[in-house]
Amino acid sequence: MSLRCAIHQPNFLPWEGFFDKMGKCDVFVLLDTVQYENNGYTNRTLIRSELGKKWLSFSIKHNHPQLIKDVKFANFKEDRDRILDIIRNNYRDANGFQTAYPILHQMMQGDYEYLSEFNIKLIKDLAIGLKNKPEIKIASEYDFKGESTDRLIDICNHFKADTYLSGIGAKDYQEKQKFKDACITLEYNNFSQLPYKQQWGDDFIPGLSLIDKLLNSIYLIT
Repeated sequence: MSLRCAIHQPNFLPWEGFFDKMGKCDVFVLLDTVQYENNGYTNRTLIRSELGKKWLSFSIKHNHPQLIKDVKFANFKEDRDRILDIIRNNYRDANGFQTAYPILHQMMQGDYEYLSEFNIKLIKDLAIGLKNKPEIKIASEYDFKGESTDRLIDICNHFKADTYLSGIGAKDYQEKQKFKDACITLEYNNFSQLPYKQQWGDDFIPGLSLIDKLLNSIYLIT
C-alpha cells in the first residue's frame, strides 16, 4: 500500500496551498526542529487591507540562533488581541465574516508561551474544519537524523512512506538522487490558486493567509 508524506514548517495561519498539500497526504509532519527564520512566515501571515497586503505579526523573544520549537512569544495576549481586532475591523463586511470569525476567534483563545505550540494548534483546528485528515506528526516528538534532504528521507522512512510530496519551490535544491536511492518517489505539489472575490479591489492578490478566503466567502469550517 502506497503512503504519501509531506513535511512543512508550522507557519502562522498559512496560505491555501499549505492545506492543499496537507489534504493530499497520509502523513503530514510539522517540522519544528529547524532554524527559526526571523520575519518569515512562522510568526506572521498576510491578509488584504484597504491599502493592499498587510502583515499580521507576533513579536517574539529574540535568542538567535534558535530552533522553531524553542521560540517564545514576547507578548502573546497583547499581540493576539491586536491581531483579532485587525481581522475583525478589516473583514466585518465580508461575506464569510459572520460564519468564520467566531470560529477563528475561538481557535485563538488560551495562553501560549511557545510560538510553535500555538501555530500547530491552529493548523490542526483548521485541518479538522477543512476535513483534511492526514496523520499530523510533530518533528520534535521524534529523533530524526540528518540535515536537509537526508532528514526528509529519514522522516519518510520512519513513517514507511514511499512517496514524498514536496512544494514546487524546493525543486531546485533537493537532492533528487538521494530520494531515488532510498526508493522514495519524489512528487511536487504544483498548486495553482483559483481567484476568489476579495475585499478592497477587483484584482486578486494570491498567497494570502487561508483566513482571507474563509472570511471572504461562504466557505464553511466547523
